[in-house]
Amino acid sequence: MKILSTLASLRGRLTFILIMLVLSACALVAGIALSVVEQEGRASIGAQQFSLLSAAAEHLAADIDNKQILLGMLAESMAGADKPDGARMQGMLERHGALRTEFDSIIVLDRAGRLAAGVLREGRPVFGDQRFDDRHYFKATLAQRKSIVSEPVISKVSGKPLILITAPVLGAGGEVLYVLGGSIRLDHSSFFAKIRNLNPGDSGYLFALTADGMILHHPNTTRLLRNVRSEAGAPVPSTLKALGGWEGWTLGSSKNGTRAVLTYKRMRGTGWILGSVYPSAEAFRGIHIARETAWVDAAVVALLVGLAGWYLLRLVLNPLHLLRQAVEEVELGQRDIDAFDLKRSDEIGALSRAFHSLSLKRRAAEAQLARMALTDALTGLRNRRSLDEALRAAYERVKRTRGTLSVAFLDIDHFKRINDTWGHEAGDMVLQEFARRLLKSVRATDAVFRLAGDEFVIIFEFADPAHGLDVAAAKVVQAMQAPFEIGGRSLSATTSMGVAAAHWSEADPKRIMLAADEALYAAKRAGRNRYHLASPDVLVPEPAARR
Repeated sequence: MKILSTLASLRGRLTFILIMLVLSACALVAGIALSVVEQEGRASIGAQQFSLLSAAAEHLAADIDNKQILLGMLAESMAGADKPDGARMQGMLERHGALRTEFDSIIVLDRAGRLAAGVLREGRPVFGDQRFDDRHYFKATLAQRKSIVSEPVISKVSGKPLILITAPVLGAGGEVLYVLGGSIRLDHSSFFAKIRNLNPGDSGYLFALTADGMILHHPNTTRLLRNVRSEAGAPVPSTLKALGGWEGWTLGSSKNGTRAVLTYKRMRGTGWILGSVYPSAEAFRGIHIARETAWVDAAVVALLVGLAGWYLLRLVLNPLHLLRQAVEEVELGQRDIDAFDLKRSDEIGALSRAFHSLSLKRRAAEAQLARMALTDALTGLRNRRSLDEALRAAYERVKRTRGTLSVAFLDIDHFKRINDTWGHEAGDMVLQEFARRLLKSVRATDAVFRLAGDEFVIIFEFADPAHGLDVAAAKVVQAMQAPFEIGGRSLSATTSMGVAAAHWSEADPKRIMLAADEALYAAKRAGRNRYHLASPDVLVPEPAARR
């Protein structure tokens, strides 16, 4: 029995390690941020914050699912036990050490709402004459005969704010014999601590509300169990909008008046709302926030109960030790994920396969985030961050080949008029069609980028400044002459284009970009729907300020 008990404890520890791996993956996602200027990076920062918040919401929802499953398993074992009286259930609770790691306390209530059994996280039993028949979660569990997640309440046992997850213990005829409940404290709960590392930036924070505005989680614990509608000062407009069902991000002011990126995501199942406050001064400064997650491993203690017992226990623990060592070495990059033993048919093999699968998913997530960081979400073109890297690479190539660095800066003529007249959805479709034509009109060796709005950049590889740039620029302008068929309407969306080129000995990426920008404005002054080649001499002195 001792060996079986030890194995049960180890399964609990391995479950904890798996949870930490999931948290590590979330923290990794949270630690990747884009370095952008405030005016040009709002969409990227907002989308990133919403994505991170969605991952946090899904993780918490999955955690609640897991807790409901654990309680359901315990409820089934109680229902199947002979004479499930209070003493027997108390013993069953005290033996479930792994379950107590998931809850701050576990209680069993009889049909009258009296406390039949209970145990705290640290293993101490819960006694008392408290009645819970007035609690909504108790009534709902009796009526619905299924697991529910309660609204936040003040505990009758500890006097602390908490939520309760319930599971009915059913009799042979389907009647509810007892109500099993596991509590999660809100003031210093490990439940919300699992997403604490996702706080945006150095001064941002996460919070959580119920669907009707009750505060579940907030760095200011004095606000717990208060309704945002009844607090001093009206709730910020975005919070009221989120309580009405909206999800997404917006720029606004937080409760204390700080200008910030405010993000909201509704959790599945419970309908709770997760929110984040990311101060604009930090978000748009382009600071890369590093998220580090520490692995907490439970130490394996070998109890010397005799040479034979110690040897058997060592045999039992050795595969787990090897698995833990493999996990640590893979995490440190010392070994590949092939280090996991996937052929074992026991629980260690199952855990090895689970770790292998998680590692593959994390690799895929890292690759996807890397692609997202360099790609414009609307057009599929490379974005501003990719442009900076591409310009440096092109500059190095022309230095090696003693060639010419050529750059074009272009935008859509009267694009604001299209947005104002036909709406932003039509504008987005014009941008997508413009990008598609742009890709078809350049060579495979040329690189096309979307900076922001209707601004685009082309890096021409190996284009001859004498006449090749004229041909390439004219082809791009000509490609936009045909009307754009958008939603059954024909729209005109021509382009103005500025082109600049410099020999490798005089090439400076920043100067060439400025010259191409000036050339673009020269094309606009000349009547739009055309290109303009920057004069070579504008790359030598400092460029004049744009008028």
